[in-house]
Amino acid sequence: MGHDLLGASDSARDLSGKGYLTVLALPDYLYFDFPYTLNPRERGYYWGSHATDEYKVFSLAPENLPQNAEVMGDRDGNPFEVTGTGPAPRIEGMQGQAWGEVMRNDTFLEYMAYPRLLALAERAWHRADWELPYAAGVRFKRGDTHHVDTAALQRDWAGFATLLTQRELPKLDRAGVGYRKPTFTLTNP
Repeated sequence: MGHDLLGASDSARDLSGKGYLTVLALPDYLYFDFPYTLNPRERGYYWGSHATDEYKVFSLAPENLPQNAEVMGDRDGNPFEVTGTGPAPRIEGMQGQAWGEVMRNDTFLEYMAYPRLLALAERAWHRADWELPYAAGVRFKRGDTHHVDTAALQRDWAGFATLLTQRELPKLDRAGVGYRKPTFTLTNP
């Protein structure tokens, strides 16, 4: 569900309110056929996001979709504004997308999916301390509002990135997974 972050919160609320089991598959964060970085050498589609790296996936607040407007920009990296309306949507889960027209073989699928899939798993099973509870009427906009504890987000990211490089990527190496070698930074715009 969800086509872009701007309308995802309302769509999730409307669908879950009608009794549908709602699973997030947000192009901005969870389409793994988009490039990791804004670089002409990075392959992938760019209609929903010009760059979706591990940090972006990790920073997703699935239970408070408006909050994401304070942490990330739109498709082009520009600030945008979202205000929660109505009751919180009931989110059943999250799903990373892999599209066959882009990922035409196992090697490229592994490169595009990993290690972003590990960041998705972290967000899907664990609500972070910096993820705020949803509240209708709260406005979020990067650079304008300051509700999110970004220092806590950065600490959490640093811990995850360390765990990823020291424990999880070696497991992928042993399994022969052809993942993309991440270029981690501890701070992102």
